[in-house]
Amino acid sequence: MFKKGLILGIISFVAAVLLSFTYILTKPIIAQQSLESEEEAISAFLPNVDRIEKEEKVYPVRKNHVRKGKDDKGGYKEREGKDEGHKFSNRVYYKCYSQGKLVGYALITSASGYSSEIKVMIALDKDKVIKGIKILDEKETPGLGSKISDDYFTAQFKDKKAGELILGESIEAISGATISSRAVIEAVKKEVEEFRE
Repeated sequence: MFKKGLILGIISFVAAVLLSFTYILTKPIIAQQSLESEEEAISAFLPNVDRIEKEEKVYPVRKNHVRKGKDDKGGYKEREGKDEGHKFSNRVYYKCYSQGKLVGYALITSASGYSSEIKVMIALDKDKVIKGIKILDEKETPGLGSKISDDYFTAQFKDKKAGELILGESIEAISGATISSRAVIEAVKKEVEEFRE
């Protein structure tokens, strides 16, 4: 009995070590693919971009606006502030240049959808008007919530300001996926509003 337990423990340990090495080896590859996907999306909305600079901005977190999840590439992180225990959020964003001139920004945010975290990239022009959005990652219900990635839905954000993003008016929800649609709209709206401040 003890011998079987020892063998099972050794097998579990070896499997855990192999899994850890696999994670360590593939993490940079996954990060590179994610960066390439983001840069491709930026180029689609802000043509002729030849340089992208990563920046970080710190915002106070609004009491009713605390998001979940961590993102190795930036998206959203939360930390305790040093003055009187206020919370702050560190946001990574990208400045986009063409021939040395600032042409826009790219923001990455996330929201809780119906069944998953939804990661969204937002492209803004230099006046901070939305030029487009791209769903970078989602695991919503196939055939329903997953349609938030379709051009029909994402194209509705083009050339709008944050205050113009209103479900049922300027943005039509995906039929049968109101929760997923609302999550994207609210995430984009809040991110752009806070970035403009």
